[in-house]
Amino acid sequence: MSTQLTKLALINTSTLSETQTFSVVQDGALDASRQVITIEPNTVLIENERELIHSKVYNVLISGLYSSTAQQTQLRTWVESETNLVFAGFGLDGSILQAEGIITMARGFENRLSFRISSPREAKGGYDTVTGEHTSSMSYTKNGFSLYKWLGVGSPSRAANWTTGGTTISSDSLFDSSNDKQRLKNTTATSNTATFTHKVYFPFPGEQLTAFVEVTDATDVDPTGNTMTLTAKDNGGNTEGSPASVSVDSTGVKLATLTLPADTHHVEVAFNIKGGVDIKIKQPSLQITSGTAVEADRDFQEFNT
Repeated sequence: MSTQLTKLALINTSTLSETQTFSVVQDGALDASRQVITIEPNTVLIENERELIHSKVYNVLISGLYSSTAQQTQLRTWVESETNLVFAGFGLDGSILQAEGIITMARGFENRLSFRISSPREAKGGYDTVTGEHTSSMSYTKNGFSLYKWLGVGSPSRAANWTTGGTTISSDSLFDSSNDKQRLKNTTATSNTATFTHKVYFPFPGEQLTAFVEVTDATDVDPTGNTMTLTAKDNGGNTEGSPASVSVDSTGVKLATLTLPADTHHVEVAFNIKGGVDIKIKQPSLQITSGTAVEADRDFQEFNT
């Protein structure tokens, strides 16, 4: 498998201001680059000369021209220090790349302005049942959450890579593996709000994202005003523009759409549950959309590759 990305960003999560973004530019112009994802099987020969796939090599390849000496210095620093980076990007079909790893640089180009970087990783594929993360630390689907499986992990068991905040949610807000549901219950005073949040790095202002979720149970929605919000943040963690919000006081598929403002560095999808409320959610998805997003656009996917 080989597919080209439209845009790609490399992000140092320890120093968020260290972010390098690449777009497809042709004709050898300054900042021209090409970004490709490849997945290749590793095989062994068994009896009767049959091949058995025992692992796969997942790779992100970037080649092109430096846009500046500062970019050249930054990329070389990351290579030499083996800095762990987050990779964020998307392709023409709306698939979203989320990955983690280091980069290596191919050397030997006569023109020092040109570069070729890769980030190979070998894995068996599928998701780790303990952490919920894909074994390659990479995902490429139309669901920006799919680096992690919609799976309960840890103790207490809660959806992988989602975090609690605000007022602590009830200890029986657990993941129901038999029904793929996450319970969100807040037993504190009605004036308190508990949050359940997922962060996705996506530094691409002007793109439109939509968060989808199915609310399967809403047994107590008094008080009302419980929401799912989609918020853009800059690299300092400050909110950019106004968040998109939708009520989750009733059952059904809910969605919130946001066109990312300038200076967007990452987005956060959060469920905001008031005291005394008990709901269950299923299969949230974060997708690139266009125009007015509707329920039929929902396309929950996982990276089962």
